[in-house]
Amino acid sequence: MKRLLALLLALLTLFAVGCEKGSDPNTPQVTGDTVVKDGIPQNSLCYINASFEEGLLHFTYVNETDVYADTDEHMESPRAERWSEDGWVTHALFNPRGIFVDREPLGHKQHGIAANSQRSYKKQIYPRKLMPGRYRLIAGDTGTATDEKGNKHLTFDEAKTYWVGYFTITEADVPNYDPDPDVRLVDDVYQSKSVAFSIANVEHHLFHYQFRLQNNSDRPLVVLMKGTEALTTEGDEMYYTSNGKTERYYRFEQRFPEEPIKIAPHTEWTLYLQSNIHGVPEDLYQLADGTYRYLLPVAFEGEEALPFYAVVTFDVVNGKIA
Repeated sequence: MKRLLALLLALLTLFAVGCEKGSDPNTPQVTGDTVVKDGIPQNSLCYINASFEEGLLHFTYVNETDVYADTDEHMESPRAERWSEDGWVTHALFNPRGIFVDREPLGHKQHGIAANSQRSYKKQIYPRKLMPGRYRLIAGDTGTATDEKGNKHLTFDEAKTYWVGYFTITEADVPNYDPDPDVRLVDDVYQSKSVAFSIANVEHHLFHYQFRLQNNSDRPLVVLMKGTEALTTEGDEMYYTSNGKTERYYRFEQRFPEEPIKIAPHTEWTLYLQSNIHGVPEDLYQLADGTYRYLLPVAFEGEEALPFYAVVTFDVVNGKIA
């Protein structure tokens, strides 16, 4: 019995020592070193593991430090570059935004990783962007520069660090499909010359503006939005005006019909511009003066896996479409 008690006492002593050592405030934290790899400042213990498998891009943020590590942006949408004869060139893998997203188990709008942990994502690459080659994913506060050949490259702040991961897409990974000759990349956005998108002033006791989408093709056109969803905006910041006060905001939500929207060949579809901003009457919405660009995801019927954008750019002067 004495021998058993002595053994138990020894084990308890070892356990207590272990706890004290782990909680010792003098124990230095592992935070990683700043290194420059491939021209990008990085934390040696914060990185991305990436691979392309069975039509999906898998990527995992890994934080091997003892502290929380921020990414400075939404983790589910890192920037991407593809290796070319001109070096690393930006490549928008997930364009159109918001259409192909498969979260696992991702949380929403994550910006960082807890100490000694990781977070995984998987996303389907936009088929028109699915090209063989060597790629790298980059998360962080990047900029963009254009070289003399018109190629766009990401730029990096030497005072910051970035999360980086590499992967390869082979010839066997790329599906066989016939690219639609009617859809082209214009101003970094895939658009169809047979689809026209516009906005105009309207005389209405509730609404100030009305969208008009024209399908000038020989195929039915499908609008890939329903209910209340965010309408993609680019260019100047968006504004709303309420009770004579103008405020800036970064997210615009438009109310679409709940039923599927299908536009027959050589016909058009109209929709009032309707806000869904907290604290602002949904139907009493007016744009402040400025330049705006709206992008609406659409696809030809039967080709929903190959969506593109209907795009309208316009100016507002004195509250009216110029």
